[in-house]
Amino acid sequence: MGYCDVQVVSDRPDYHTEELIFPVGFCSSRMYGSLKDPEKKCVYTCKILDGGYSPSFEIVADNELEYPLVGESASDCHTLLLHKINLSLGFEVVSTRGRGPEFFGFSHPTILNLIQSSPGTRKCTSYKWSRFEGHSVLNYELSMTLSIGALSQGSR
Repeated sequence: MGYCDVQVVSDRPDYHTEELIFPVGFCSSRMYGSLKDPEKKCVYTCKILDGGYSPSFEIVADNELEYPLVGESASDCHTLLLHKINLSLGFEVVSTRGRGPEFFGFSHPTILNLIQSSPGTRKCTSYKWSRFEGHSVLNYELSMTLSIGALSQGSR
């Protein structure tokens, strides 16, 4: 997972919720089943872009750079990815209920803490500040390892 040069957009309410901030320029990457052959893994890059009034979310596979998956939310993008993986397999292997914040990584406590520490976040009027402790990060990492593994294996 990576953390790129980000800009917190505090003057547009759709760029944050009570729980999350969607900074423009955020990007992360993760290994997951390929759209071309879901039994093989590829690297997906997830980005938050300036979509005007509300953010735009994008997932791009390293082996299909010309076909980004774009949505109005991270979960829309993740749902589209899961749906396309099922289509390439010819049957539903994974649930298509997207878990965008988890897939993008911006709900991870460490990333949340980094985003929360960015300039401009104090102006995000709806966002409720979080306190971060070491054991909550460890518990989150253990639970995400299990659930991402389950998603990758289609056993959800």
